[in-house]
Amino acid sequence: MKKYLMWLWVVPIVLILSGCSQPLPAVDTEATRNSNIFQETTAATVPNTFLESTSQASEEDDLGSLGLSVYQEDLNSPPPEIRYEGGEMSIKFSLDGYGRAGRNGVGILLFLDGRPQPYRLEGDTDYQYMHRFTLNNEIIYPVFYFTPITGQAGDTLEMTTLTVLYPEYLPSKGNPGMMTYTRGSLGISFPLQIDATPAEAKIPEKLTLLSEPEITYEPCAPQDVLGWENDDFQIKYGHESEVNGMTNGLNVFENFHKEALDLKYSLWGTTLVHYTVVYFLNNEPLYLPDGSCLDLEVQEGMKTVARLTMDTSTLTGEDVVYAVLVPRNARFTTPKTDAFVVGERQWFLLAGENPNK
Repeated sequence: MKKYLMWLWVVPIVLILSGCSQPLPAVDTEATRNSNIFQETTAATVPNTFLESTSQASEEDDLGSLGLSVYQEDLNSPPPEIRYEGGEMSIKFSLDGYGRAGRNGVGILLFLDGRPQPYRLEGDTDYQYMHRFTLNNEIIYPVFYFTPITGQAGDTLEMTTLTVLYPEYLPSKGNPGMMTYTRGSLGISFPLQIDATPAEAKIPEKLTLLSEPEITYEPCAPQDVLGWENDDFQIKYGHESEVNGMTNGLNVFENFHKEALDLKYSLWGTTLVHYTVVYFLNNEPLYLPDGSCLDLEVQEGMKTVARLTMDTSTLTGEDVVYAVLVPRNARFTTPKTDAFVVGERQWFLLAGENPNK
């Protein structure tokens, strides 16, 4: 039975983007906390030296704004609990987009307990990991239908969304003049109470392109925790995504013909939070050989380092790779931590030369 959970919870989640002749500044990654059951968005800081706006300021250059929240009809009523009671459930969202950010489209990823959660929209029969929305200075109210991919009756799990910008962009389209993919991504999280054990969910075929990870624990370098006080080690966290030995610089690999891509992910700080790192290829999640996700824990005073490879033998010649760090229990820890969903920097893999030099 389809259960409609129609609310409007509105601390609106808005990212303001302004196009100008200067490069876009990096945006703050620190999540805004509040006492309601949904957390406000945070914009991910993902350095990108290749996709900055170089056009002159005008109305057309205004990148505009994006906002995402769970729909609530009565703003004065308390936010209700979100419960799964069997069958296929639904959640209604409020999504607004203005300026080029909305017109170029946004994609929404859904996660449950760190796992990519496929969903469908009204009128669809197929479940997908990302759906794309084009907004022309408007607010829409999409309803996501899904059967939870994990959980047992009695569980309370963290559900997370990540909204990515211009998910169709590839370098052959030219300089987009705006942030794309994970740069400027928006996130919200909320608890989902599982009242009935879900039946097996319908999911797309898994792309098992990741190798088994090698996980090591290494001492944190002083620069990793620079400025942290004693109490910060319970609250703060640090992370770094590395692709083919690079964390910064131009995010385009030209003339890429390797059979595998080297991946490295580092995580440190609070030990209270459990994490999942999900890699995406062309907006589709990647899995380990057994179909599982890369779950990571942090040891006190240590840096967790995961090294693995991605099979790139089937690439099309113009592809994009990025990672998403998803906390699985950040809403339930005591004390509360700074942990929040983070879209890491995207990397383009080109068979030929970069057309935007």
